[in-house]
Formats: sequence, C-alpha cells, structure tokens
Amino acid sequence: MITCPSCSHQNPDNATQCEACFTSLPVVTTIDCPSCSTPVQSDASFCGHCGFDLRASELPSAMPEAKLAGEDMSTFAVDPTAVATIAAAAAASPGEIFGAEKTEVSSPVPEPLPVIPKTTIQRPASLLHVQTNVKLELPSNLQVIHIGKPNNMIPPDIDVSGFPDSDIVSR
Repeated sequence: MITCPSCSHQNPDNATQCEACFTSLPVVTTIDCPSCSTPVQSDASFCGHCGFDLRASELPSAMPEAKLAGEDMSTFAVDPTAVATIAAAAAASPGEIFGAEKTEVSSPVPEPLPVIPKTTIQRPASLLHVQTNVKLELPSNLQVIHIGKPNNMIPPDIDVSGFPDSDIVSR
C-alpha cells in the first residue's frame, strides 16, 4: 500500500494518484530482502517479513565480475606474430593501409544560427457545458483540477452542481 503524502489515504501498490484527493503519488521502488527474498521498499531499514537489518547488508554490485571456471587470464598464450602485425598496423598511417593519398579537406565554419525566443503566450484551457453553452475556464495554476460536486473531503475547483442534470454527476 502507498500512503498519500497529502491526505494519508492508503492506496493500492499500482496507483499513480491518490484515490481520495487525486494527488500524484511518489514512485516507490522495491528491492528483494537478502534474507527471505520478500519485496521491501528501497528506503526501508528492516524487512517487514523476517526482520532482517537492511542497513547492515551490502548491496550486490550491478555487474558481477565474469570468471572462467578455474582459469587465470595469465594462462592464455599470446601469438607473437599477431602482436607484431597489430603493432605495424597501428604505426602505419591510414593512407598506407588503404593505399590512398592523404588529402587535406577543409570546410568553412558555418555561422551560428540566430536565437529565436520561444513564445510565452499561453491559451487558457476551458470546458464547454453543451446543454447550457457555458464556457468554464480551467485554472492554470493548479496541477490537478477537481471537477464535480462538493463532498465532505475535498471541495471541487469547478463546481458543476448548479448545471442541469447535475444529479447524475459523481466524483
């Protein structure tokens, strides 16, 4: 369960916004407990299932080192002719390797493009009530806008209780 930081409502684990106040919920990441493999929140201090101290355990590295079964890298033999061929190719210029002549190519540096400021004009969002042909302006300063009829928890930002047939509107 995810607890809403605004109203302390308990929401299901997969919820993205609070069921009660519609506030965006924080993203919760989980890890597996090293002791019992139960999913726990990544910021938890103890496992809620087995009581394991998650602060004392070291996190496993994301990229484990690959090891060959019983072999050390020093046991592999290096072919000296391959080393000589690679060294000769590295010392040669690209023209010698591909048989082409080296030519200088220069291009003029393009002038920087002028900076065009972005427009800051915003069109206000609005809703149209079709039966009464009333235009409702949406507040632009709110991240979540509550539309509906008043209830005892949260008053709506846009109250539709005065419109015709508002008795069928729910939260």
